[in-house]
Amino acid sequence: MAYTRKSEKIINIMLGILVGTIITASVIVAFIYINKPIKKVQSTGIKVQSTNNKVQNEEKKVQSIVEETGLGDDERVQDYDMIKLPSNLKIGDYVDVRIKDVGNSDMVVLAKKEVLELNGGMVWFKINGKERRLMNKAMFEVSNDKSILYTTVYINPQKQIKAEVGYGK
Repeated sequence: MAYTRKSEKIINIMLGILVGTIITASVIVAFIYINKPIKKVQSTGIKVQSTNNKVQNEEKKVQSIVEETGLGDDERVQDYDMIKLPSNLKIGDYVDVRIKDVGNSDMVVLAKKEVLELNGGMVWFKINGKERRLMNKAMFEVSNDKSILYTTVYINPQKQIKAEVGYGK
């Protein structure tokens, strides 16, 4: 009987951490877009179920901000912590995310991505569905092989052309 209560407490703690993470992520996304033109603000609900046998749905209002320029249907802000970042990287820089494998093959995974946020080795980019699939594949390769993901910074992003993505072809 004590084991059941202990496991319920652990699950409740994990659920609390998950909900806190979701709320924190939504605040970060809102912060990133706060300085950009806003067309409209709409709220969406997140449903949370309790861990005991009674199912309770709580709705938490989270603001999703839609840019005036319009986002693609599959564009999202995504954070990554598996990428080796240069020490002088800063918010607003444009980078290519590259993968180098054990045979020294070097390919572009993401091209000319703006650094939206940096925090303790994590970096945030705006990506679409195709780019997300490429990054998932690259991260899987990094975790199974001795490959590394790293970034190269554009010196003059206004004049330099976007690199061609060679990974996944």
